[in-house]
Amino acid sequence: MKKLLGIMVLGLLLSGNAYASSNLKGIKEFKLTVLHEGECNGENFTKDLETSAKYILGNSKIKLTSESRKEQLEVYILTASNDDLCASVLEVNSYYFNTVMNSSGNSFFGEIPSYSNLGLRSSNPANHKDKIINKAEAMIKKFIVEWLEAQK
Repeated sequence: MKKLLGIMVLGLLLSGNAYASSNLKGIKEFKLTVLHEGECNGENFTKDLETSAKYILGNSKIKLTSESRKEQLEVYILTASNDDLCASVLEVNSYYFNTVMNSSGNSFFGEIPSYSNLGLRSSNPANHKDKIINKAEAMIKKFIVEWLEAQK
């Protein structure tokens, strides 16, 4: 398990990415989804993460909606743990669904991304929840800043 967590940590540290472009321009409403898969110390952080995300986004110019046909904003956390360590992958993505054509000319219904940011946090189980929530909040704030810049 320690080897798996070590490989996950190193891989993500070397492959972290973020992109935002004019793909966010003109988008005013997002349907928010917050999901935490896995547990650390027997605890799942979905409700705390959702409350925090809604608070931060609610204090921005971004409007949240319940309509599924709008742009999707997803905060996703995946956690793996053992007795000594919890490691989590954090993603903040926005996308919408539409018909897409692949390189062979076949059409299908799929996600069209407009923003992606990937992060990682590992720590001891005692303070992992606080570190994950702080990292997620920072990533959401970064999304808001990049969204504001795209609106110019």
